[in-house]
Amino acid sequence: MIFFLAALPGAGQALAVQPHLQAVDGVVGAYLDAQVKGDVSTLSALMCGPLLEKRQPLLDNPGYPAHLVNAYLGARYSLVHHQVLDTGDVRAEISVTFPGREPARRQLLLKRTASATWPYCIAAESDAI
Repeated sequence: MIFFLAALPGAGQALAVQPHLQAVDGVVGAYLDAQVKGDVSTLSALMCGPLLEKRQPLLDNPGYPAHLVNAYLGARYSLVHHQVLDTGDVRAEISVTFPGREPARRQLLLKRTASATWPYCIAAESDAI
């Protein structure tokens, strides 16, 4: 699996990576890596709210890790865009490319957490949030 996670600075911004972008990059990268590896423990730790509630039955299914490994085989991801919302949460747009297919865009809604391990959790994932 290949990750391409980057952001371009806006006018007047320094080229240094913004602290929130490093945190978003880390959480999104860990989430996507866990999907590819079928690591349901990490996925459970990274999800929250409605997404965790929706996916909990799958995460509890003993066959789900193998399904994820199979489903995400050869997938490549890139973080296309992110937006920090007034609430401090982040909306991130990712591109997912599977071998032999056109890239698909997905959106993630990352909520701020008090966790030292994961400063954001993923509360929603969809084609359009």
